[in-house]
Amino acid sequence: MEGISERESGVGLKHYSAHLIKNSRWIEGLKTIHKIHPYYKEERQKNSEYLMLLFHDQMFEIVTESIE
Repeated sequence: MEGISERESGVGLKHYSAHLIKNSRWIEGLKTIHKIHPYYKEERQKNSEYLMLLFHDQMFEIVTESIE
């Protein structure tokens, strides 16, 4: 699979699809980075979701509070 690492392709992620990633280490890393900001509020981050849109040779990653 071009554009998707071996790690992602081994967990069933398919091209031309949207995927909701559960228990994302990326979200936890973002929380750690943002904690240094004086206006950071952890409760605003508790509902963060990680969505990955996969195309033929590109991917679009989104961290959002809700998906409608």
